[in-house]
Amino acid sequence: MIVADLHDAALYAWRDAGVRDAVLVHVDGHHDADAQEWDFVTISNFVWWALAEGVLREVFWVVPEPNWETAPGLALIGRSLATLAGQHDVSAAVEPRDGCVRTAVGGKPFTACSLSALPLLGEALLDIDVDYLLIPDISQELPPIGRAMPWMWSGELVQALRARVVNPTMVTIATSTRGGFTPLEWKHLGEEIRARQCGEAVEGFDALRAGAEAEHSGDLATAAVTYRRAVELMPSSAAPRYRLARLHLARGDDAASRRSFQEALQRDVSYRAVDSEGRRWHAAGNVTAAAGAYRDTLRMDPENPYAELGLAQLAAARGDDGEAIVQFERALRCCDTLVDAHRGIARSLESTGRLERAIWHYERSIRLELLGHTPIDAPIATEARVPRVFDAGHWDIHRRLASLQHDTRWLDAMDRVRHHGSCS
Repeated sequence: MIVADLHDAALYAWRDAGVRDAVLVHVDGHHDADAQEWDFVTISNFVWWALAEGVLREVFWVVPEPNWETAPGLALIGRSLATLAGQHDVSAAVEPRDGCVRTAVGGKPFTACSLSALPLLGEALLDIDVDYLLIPDISQELPPIGRAMPWMWSGELVQALRARVVNPTMVTIATSTRGGFTPLEWKHLGEEIRARQCGEAVEGFDALRAGAEAEHSGDLATAAVTYRRAVELMPSSAAPRYRLARLHLARGDDAASRRSFQEALQRDVSYRAVDSEGRRWHAAGNVTAAAGAYRDTLRMDPENPYAELGLAQLAAARGDDGEAIVQFERALRCCDTLVDAHRGIARSLESTGRLERAIWHYERSIRLELLGHTPIDAPIATEARVPRVFDAGHWDIHRRLASLQHDTRWLDAMDRVRHHGSCS
């Protein structure tokens, strides 16, 4: 059984195990079978790769139950499969029947169904994304921003799957915190699913659920007591300590929040992750909420480079290049391989006439990409193909450098790249 954050890790696990011609039960808020948009595997297309390579012969996409309960939800599922089928074969039919929607992807059966309508299967690969529990409406790619709660709990999911998949030949679980698909406070649901599948003790996870429900209802005192109980039950886990850190933050106790967060980091460094709440508010255009979320993260984790980056990008967007430079420098002190910060500070330096320093940061961003460091918004993938650069903005940086250095031949070359499409 494999638990990973990025969902395309499932494909590598199937390959390593020599899986061929298998049936997949894909429990997810997304079908992850997009057309082969790039020549490399990502979290959004790995199911397509598995079909194309012969790892899979059939897929059952288990769509969150609430989508099947309304006419708009049913229509959306049909459109999703029609779009998917059309990416691979414009002649593929989409057929609603028996509480499911069926089509073919690359000539192989692909069925969307609810958990209750999943046919009884013998041997099958079981693949679960934690975001399934947090995205009740697939019209929304991500769960609600702030205070997201599962529409279904891990225990209920595992029990229902046991009744439908008699003999899972391999179980893969994705926590999907990268990109904001699963809020960081719910990352532990992946470990809980694994523990329940393996028949391990789950009292600590039960305490986390009780604490989360108390917190969601506004009973912060009860939540604190229950999270501390989870810490006792799960001494090696970062999850209850991260929950406590966020709770202390909500109660205004920054010192306690920092202590709990550091204890979480000592157990799992991945809890210093991209600030998904701040970035999501940022992407939604809510500058006030984004800034607030970034600052909250820094209250808990003063060395978080992603929160500093977000504040720098907000300052640059409002034209305050002086403040942006200060914030970008803070981000780079925390993480000097942050491509986005090098790009951002270079633009602000260029805007303020400090061209020599701007050129240095532009060049540094290019070197970092060639070493495999990708911008935050680049396609998300477990295995980067170095030195292939996946990010289209990379070529704009080359053009900026050519312009600053008055290299007309390189400018002409960049114009050709921009005109004819991306370059390998």
